[in-house]
Amino acid sequence: MAEGFGAKPTVTVGNPTKKSDYDNLVDYVSGSEVLDGDAGLTLVVADFGKTVRVNNAAAKTVTLPSVSASNIGGMFCVFKLGAGNVTIQTADADTINGGAAGGTLICSTASQTWAYVILQLTSATGWTIKSGVGTWATSANIFNFGSSLEGTAILSTGETAGLKFLREDGDDSSSWQYGGRIVQVITDNYDTVGVLGTGFPDDDTKPQRSEGDEILSCAITPKSASSTILITWAAHISGPTAFALACLFISSANDALQLSLHIGTSGMTCFYYESAASTDARTYSIRVGDSTGNNITTNTAIANKFGAVEECYMIVMEILP
Repeated sequence: MAEGFGAKPTVTVGNPTKKSDYDNLVDYVSGSEVLDGDAGLTLVVADFGKTVRVNNAAAKTVTLPSVSASNIGGMFCVFKLGAGNVTIQTADADTINGGAAGGTLICSTASQTWAYVILQLTSATGWTIKSGVGTWATSANIFNFGSSLEGTAILSTGETAGLKFLREDGDDSSSWQYGGRIVQVITDNYDTVGVLGTGFPDDDTKPQRSEGDEILSCAITPKSASSTILITWAAHISGPTAFALACLFISSANDALQLSLHIGTSGMTCFYYESAASTDARTYSIRVGDSTGNNITTNTAIANKFGAVEECYMIVMEILP
């Protein structure tokens, strides 16, 4: 239902225009017709220029219309006024800010009951974020608008403005700068005091994902291909004779990414980082074992030594550039 800033004027050709019609026309074109999106809504081309207001504690979807080149320039404004997620779904194979074909733009922060976004059709199949407030995300990028940002959210370099901030450089110029931000933290811990018996061959080849015993695992799907994945991990293990190994693996490769070598009873904290490179889901894991196939002990050399407060852990963080 359209709530409207003013009554839509009706002027009949051949009849004199009344002052009330003129007043309604001024009110109508200077405002914007408001559509009720509390239950979700599918827009049509005839709705161009209108505002959708979504106020619901549950997740709702606003679907954009099927468009063509003749519709370039058309705009919609969508407000999120409730705690529920607001998803803007494209039609056909259309995109938003170069995201996935047939993709979405989502505001999922419950506390942002004031968020909005204005989308403009800038090609036959492409929508561009013209301005917004709040945090909105496609499958490839996150856009953080602290206040209304006029202009497109794509910089002249082709980079996404939502991942950068504008800095005043003090010489009558300004520049876009990256503002690193942690967007995901995945953790796992292993506090079992026990004995494991699968080892790693004592040779000059890289440890393999099929070797050793897995004790830690963290699955993550990066929100941006430009992110850095930082992994902090520690394994408290001991071997009876030779070396005890702890190795970091990723699910997409068989070779170990990193290892720590333990002689006797020891534990160390390791750090590893790499570019996300894509938004594909992946799992990082820690596998442990002895270099001669003998048993190793996790978290202590002697059961209940030091109250058994040792533990192995892994922390995986995604950091936007």
